[in-house]
Amino acid sequence: MAILKLEIDTDDIYQGDYDHGSTSFEDLVKGAMRNEITKLVMEKISKEKVEEETDNIREEVEKSVKEKLNNLINEDLAFVNSWGKPTFVGSIEDYIKYQIDERLMKPVDDRGNFLNGCQLDGKKTWIQWAVKDKIDNEIKQIKEAASYQARAFCKDTLKEEMEKFKTQTLKGLVIQQLESVGILNKQTE
Repeated sequence: MAILKLEIDTDDIYQGDYDHGSTSFEDLVKGAMRNEITKLVMEKISKEKVEEETDNIREEVEKSVKEKLNNLINEDLAFVNSWGKPTFVGSIEDYIKYQIDERLMKPVDDRGNFLNGCQLDGKKTWIQWAVKDKIDNEIKQIKEAASYQARAFCKDTLKEEMEKFKTQTLKGLVIQQLESVGILNKQTE
């Protein structure tokens, strides 16, 4: 429900003198109502139209952008070198795959740095280097774990054997001393 706010200038009310351009109160109310209703209708129409047009424009732009992207993705590319010789012809998807293959198969040195020009010291590809590096790291970790476990085992075993040796040696010395003083009889074999 709309509320009408009417503004009437009472100075223009009919005074009985038609020659001076005065109007009646009724005419002023009708004019004010007409102006207010026109204003409300125009606001409503313009607001709805602007929103509708904005939505239409947004949808058209989105559709156009999607269409352009689809065309771009599906369109074949052709790259040439500085002499005009084609270096690649295919779709964007093919180019992405090509770039990945190029990166994986590019020659590297022993530290995994890409070689430039005619340097082929390492003569291995990046993927070969990466796999070898991963395997070397895994082997290193296994060796370190095995070495640690072996050291711990050896340490524990050595400690055990030392205790046995001490116990047996001490026991033998005690028996020998007791026999030498005559407290124990020497065992004859």
